[in-house]
Amino acid sequence: IRESIGDDIAVFVPQIATGLLLSGNPAFARVLYSAAFGAAKRNSFFAMRRLGMPSDFFWKFDMWSDDKAQSTISKVVERIFRALLHSGRQGLLEFKNVNVPATRFRVDFADCAECHGVDAENAACYFHAGTFAGIFSAMLDRDLECAEIECSAAGAEQCSFIIGLPDDREVGVPLERNMENIAVSIDQPKRMQAGHDSGGDSGRRLVDIGYYQLLLSSAIAGNLGAFEGACFKTGVAVGQELAADLASRSGGANDHTIQSIYQDLRYLDLTIESSAIEVIVRTIGTPESVGALADASFVPFLAGELQSLLVAAGYEVKFSRTEKRTDGLDLIFVPQV
Repeated sequence: IRESIGDDIAVFVPQIATGLLLSGNPAFARVLYSAAFGAAKRNSFFAMRRLGMPSDFFWKFDMWSDDKAQSTISKVVERIFRALLHSGRQGLLEFKNVNVPATRFRVDFADCAECHGVDAENAACYFHAGTFAGIFSAMLDRDLECAEIECSAAGAEQCSFIIGLPDDREVGVPLERNMENIAVSIDQPKRMQAGHDSGGDSGRRLVDIGYYQLLLSSAIAGNLGAFEGACFKTGVAVGQELAADLASRSGGANDHTIQSIYQDLRYLDLTIESSAIEVIVRTIGTPESVGALADASFVPFLAGELQSLLVAAGYEVKFSRTEKRTDGLDLIFVPQV
């Protein structure tokens, strides 16, 4: 998808997109969970078809033994998850056990990209909870729910999820608790410094941009009217932290250091062109506008970040609009009144 910088992106980028929205607006947890559920359920149907699975593969599942269900479902879930979400980049999935009479399943997820390096008082992986619920719902052709019962962000060795019927208290009680008790914290300067200290790109935890794009397209772009303003404000705050990071490492924000920090995050390539009437940031490889999102131009996070960075670099501007090019996007900023 991105010839110049590749399809990896620093895990810091999607985490900021969701983490700050969660901390500022707890209602976003339900949006994130529901959107991930819907996207995973739809995409799982397509994945099962590509894998050659008949639509009634799990017919009479209620009559299977636990051992048969354990063996069969673990293989199917892993294949579907890998097809949907590049599991080698997002975490290590392990199917733990199944209770056929109760229609209840447990999966463990090590090195989870959603909460890697994040601090939380409770479970924090709403996207993956919704994703697992959607996958199992598609497989069994019935709507199921998923609750995270252990989370590495809250001190567990790995993340663990339980999937079951909507009226199953083993699932419903922890799910409601997670939705009502949201306390997610991302220390942006610490996370950025950890990336530099670990040896740059070779040591930074990376994910495929497909994961970030799925977050944007399913959870945020689908609710853009409600969250566009919050996304822009979040981007402004992130940009201020990025500017502070540049000040501590590189002497401050300027055209060159702004360009380098986005390359360091493997976010995009950019150039800055300024005139008396506007500043144009020309971008190539913007995750919000390539591949699956080629027609979306969903950029409020990026616009907010760039506004803060440009102001830190001495440009007295504010974001105005986005224009598409054949090879990328132009983000246009005009003088502040």
